[in-house]
Amino acid sequence: MLKIHELKLDTEFFDDVKLGKKNFKIRKNNRNFEVGDTLHLFASGSCCNYCDGVSYKRFYKGNCSGWSNVYKNEADCLKAKVLAIYSAEQINPDLDIVNSKNYVANLHVVFFLKDVSNVLKNYFQADKLPEEYVVMVIEVFE
Repeated sequence: MLKIHELKLDTEFFDDVKLGKKNFKIRKNNRNFEVGDTLHLFASGSCCNYCDGVSYKRFYKGNCSGWSNVYKNEADCLKAKVLAIYSAEQINPDLDIVNSKNYVANLHVVFFLKDVSNVLKNYFQADKLPEEYVVMVIEVFE
């Protein structure tokens, strides 16, 4: 049965997903995601784009992050359909090939794998997708 999942999406990636420049989401597969599921992606991270962080800290103690400064229903939200899901077992061998720069493949696939690799390195500090995670190919529809 297809499900709707409410998830946070770091503001670092929000605009790229919205504009279709980033068409995947890396997530721990603790919800049994399926092709066809809908994701409600709520802007989360550095103030959800609702304040500059400085003014927030002027009025509140602690860190300015995530939904702590806005209600979830006030955060920017994208709706996306899951088109494909890749497990670590499926995608890691391809990441090894792309990272070695020794490949002959469809350029569209290579660019997708390079984007996944960059997110893993920069956001997760990893070269490979952890075993319990999946890469979901998504398409924003609203």
